[in-house]
Amino acid sequence: MAKDRDKDLRGKVVIVTGGARGIGAATARAFRAAGAQVVIADIDKEALEAAESSIHPAKVAYLDVTSRASFELLFDDVEATLGPIDILVNNAGIMPMMKVTEIPDALADRVLDINLRGVILGTRVALSRMLPRRSGHIINMSSTLGEFVGPGLSDYCASKFGVIGFTDSARYELKGTGVDLSLVLPGQVNTELVAGIRKAKGLGLASPESIADAIMGLARRPRRRVYSPLTFAAIAIGFKLLPRGLGEGMLTALGGRTIVDSIDSAGRRAYDERIRAGIDKSQG
Repeated sequence: MAKDRDKDLRGKVVIVTGGARGIGAATARAFRAAGAQVVIADIDKEALEAAESSIHPAKVAYLDVTSRASFELLFDDVEATLGPIDILVNNAGIMPMMKVTEIPDALADRVLDINLRGVILGTRVALSRMLPRRSGHIINMSSTLGEFVGPGLSDYCASKFGVIGFTDSARYELKGTGVDLSLVLPGQVNTELVAGIRKAKGLGLASPESIADAIMGLARRPRRRVYSPLTFAAIAIGFKLLPRGLGEGMLTALGGRTIVDSIDSAGRRAYDERIRAGIDKSQG
């Protein structure tokens, strides 16, 4: 019934940040299959080269989401070569897993800089281009961990809580401007972010492609937010509505209290080394 109201994505100019891996790459591939002009933006140049050869987007581009100047350069280049930006997917993010008393300050800062500040910067720069045209759509990646808690993920949860608050507030402020803002809240997804982490009891891993499908649904028909998979929506809603003791008991039953103590360090080493290397580059 609603098919005839869905937006046609053919020819649309779409930027996906953190687009060279995981959910970002799956999303870029899905937009390309829908006929969009896809720009994969990422800080990892080797991953960009691999994505370019496997996905064949309209463009790949270096992007440091913690820098407004980097966003401005990217947007200027895309608009000069492909045209006005129709959709921005703020997907870039990192997820170190360490106890709140053990995570180094520099790494905690990096989580907030990429996951939250990067979304804020990308949104603001995109709005400066979209609002004068009264057209555009910004899709911000949060997490169901932006609505309940995860031991070993205090800074990650803080960043994703922040993305929800920022996006919801901006959406309310911008109502009637012609620009849409949406949120995506994934659960456990089979990407390198969960490498070496024991999965929640009774809950499987979603595929990056299933999250990409949710993003595509938002792009075709903008709305406030989407959860994927829906089992995690039930957990988030339950955690918010239940008394605190019952909500925390539900998370404990899913294994939340012991996850941080059962990390497979060897299985997670490659990912941890890569995100720590990003700190060294930013400080060097």
